[in-house]
Amino acid sequence: MKKSHSSYPHNPLLADCLFQTGAIERYGTGTIEIFELTKERGLIDPLISLDEGFKVTIWRPAAATDQATDQATDQATDQMLAVYKEIQNLSHRLVIIISGEMSRQELMEKLELKHIPSFRTNYLNPAQKEGLIEMTNPEKPNIETQKYRLTGKGKKLQKRLLAELK
Repeated sequence: MKKSHSSYPHNPLLADCLFQTGAIERYGTGTIEIFELTKERGLIDPLISLDEGFKVTIWRPAAATDQATDQATDQATDQMLAVYKEIQNLSHRLVIIISGEMSRQELMEKLELKHIPSFRTNYLNPAQKEGLIEMTNPEKPNIETQKYRLTGKGKKLQKRLLAELK
């Protein structure tokens, strides 16, 4: 996808309309341009997934580099971002960023997410169902002070994912 390739639109009539109106310049150049523009701006390469159709994940500028002065924080951030490039399973992304006990708000901030229902549906609930994370106060799931932590299984997965970097 990063190099010149042939492109055959699934809907040639729609593609032709987009071409005629100037919405696209030519076929087969969109993904190449995405990679070029992200590289120009110093961003992490987009992640292309064909699991559920065609999906492109473009990373926010804040995810590209952490300019923190603390070297340990820089190294952990670099490791997390490198793993992110490889991880398509969203619950595993959550496992990577958890440190100790964290609130929903803290988790969402680290993942740079704002939509609570999407976070619950795509990250939190699957990670809990897989037995990767647990609530610190399971008898009161809706309590305002609820926090989440890795289970033993989650800690093993986090360790394995980070080890794959090296």
